[in-house]
Amino acid sequence: MLFFNFIASNNFDLKDLNEIKMFGYNCPDVQVVALDSENELKLLLELIGITEFSCIELDDEKFPKYWDLSYVKLPEFYNEQFDQLILRELDSKVE
Repeated sequence: MLFFNFIASNNFDLKDLNEIKMFGYNCPDVQVVALDSENELKLLLELIGITEFSCIELDDEKFPKYWDLSYVKLPEFYNEQFDQLILRELDSKVE
């Protein structure tokens, strides 16, 4: 299981990842998504309309990669809307 942190911050700095307290202070609105693989993350991003992103390898045990989505606005979904996206994707795989 991999954990992906989604951070909304106007002043995010990669150096903040070196100190977990600073990270928590500067990025209080962290959303965590648990997935089985990076491919699931890519599929999730594709489902919500994000097809381009950059991934930077970091030399950090706690934060091995930084996926830069700073140039996109993440859409907001109600549970039902997101479930419909997933069902459509599953249906397309069956066909």
